[in-house]
Amino acid sequence: MENSKQHPHWLSERQVSEMLNVKTATLQNWRWKGVGLPYSRFMRSVRYKESDVIAYMDAHTVKVEPEALDPKTKTARQTPEVKSGAAGRNQ
Repeated sequence: MENSKQHPHWLSERQVSEMLNVKTATLQNWRWKGVGLPYSRFMRSVRYKESDVIAYMDAHTVKVEPEALDPKTKTARQTPEVKSGAAGRNQ
């Protein structure tokens, strides 16, 4: 009987830091604090499953509301400026 489950693709700390655009020290801090990505330690090497890294990125995706975009420019609408100082206050 053939194993239908594929073996995970393991990434090094450097590869993950490049994927997430963070320093390796950030990944080290996350591990020390117990936050961030799940990882495995093989002897002295730290490895991350590629599927875990992708799931982490997907979980931290920021959704943009369609009505928040200007239909003409497809960019975020500018909010009106708030007047500051004495002129903007009720006296």
